[in-house]
Amino acid sequence: MTNANRWEKMPDHIYHQRSELSSTLLRRFMQSPLQYLHSLQFTERTDALDFGGAVHLAILQPDDFGNGVIAAPKCDRRTKEGKATWAAFTDGLSPDTIVLDQDEWTQCNAMANMVRTSEHFLGFVERSTHVEVAGFATVKGLNCRIKPDLMGNDFLLDYKSTTSCSIPAFERSVYKYGYAIQGAFYQMIAQEIDGMLRPFYLLAQEKKAPYDFRIFELDPLLLAQARKEIMETIERMNVCVAFNNFPGYSKEVVRIGLPRWFDGIVPLFGDVSEGEE
Repeated sequence: MTNANRWEKMPDHIYHQRSELSSTLLRRFMQSPLQYLHSLQFTERTDALDFGGAVHLAILQPDDFGNGVIAAPKCDRRTKEGKATWAAFTDGLSPDTIVLDQDEWTQCNAMANMVRTSEHFLGFVERSTHVEVAGFATVKGLNCRIKPDLMGNDFLLDYKSTTSCSIPAFERSVYKYGYAIQGAFYQMIAQEIDGMLRPFYLLAQEKKAPYDFRIFELDPLLLAQARKEIMETIERMNVCVAFNNFPGYSKEVVRIGLPRWFDGIVPLFGDVSEGEE
């Protein structure tokens, strides 16, 4: 292992400020080079990301949860008393602290309790060698970074919240959100660091009570295809960097036709929602 290819313990707020290629930035580039460039220049902290970070801490690093996450007091910030209460609460609060409202606090702890009391999850914890450790390696001249939630000598695991853990629904999420790209990227970087090719698992948990969850393993054939597409994408990225040219979507007219799965039997427009304007 070289100094460049390494595992390193690192807080989230520092990790996410780094410039190396992450799986998120990689997936942005696969949308379009322009999307990737925009993500490099503009980072946005959202309530959804904060809540996800809080759940991650509660499940994976419960000893650090109390230091990084806090429940906001119930107060009406439109009133004089509410403003005073809020000012006293936020005085001296670290900008990296995640603040949840009371409902989010209750939900976060309920979700964590569902996972942390499961023998299936605890089996991964017992086999883990690292929890949320950052990994750095160079692939085809590009400096890359990963931060798997849990890692052992025989697995990589990442936590995802989702609307449904049904097999068809989450399978769609795997394709929609590029989880196979993430999994293959994590495999590649981990292998560059320590030479071990590990299976990749996703722990998917529903965001509504009873907050049930499932553990999925991504098929090696799926990950091999993702790895092939990652390498092709990195080649394109190197070209964009070399010429400092990051194009957006083609502006040619695109025709939308019948979907490939349409069989002509089941009505295609039987359940039409209002959609987007």
